[in-house]
Amino acid sequence: MVNPIGLEDWKAMGVPYRTVDQWFERELKVTAEGIKAYEQKTYYDGRWKPEYDKWVDMLAGLNAGLAVRQWRGTRLWSTT
Repeated sequence: MVNPIGLEDWKAMGVPYRTVDQWFERELKVTAEGIKAYEQKTYYDGRWKPEYDKWVDMLAGLNAGLAVRQWRGTRLWSTT
């Protein structure tokens, strides 16, 4: 197989290693404003309509609500 999905050597590609704690801290910094800015740039080429805000709010709410459960699950299964 050439470049199989999910089996890339990210460390060899220069992606820095992050501990579970570092990933969690990164996720805690996700905000609705950050999500909106990312989506405007990545998906909408800067063209934004107010009706898109509900999707940003939904994603931000999901992220905030899952943070504690994700942390507990990650710590349970992490070997780091």
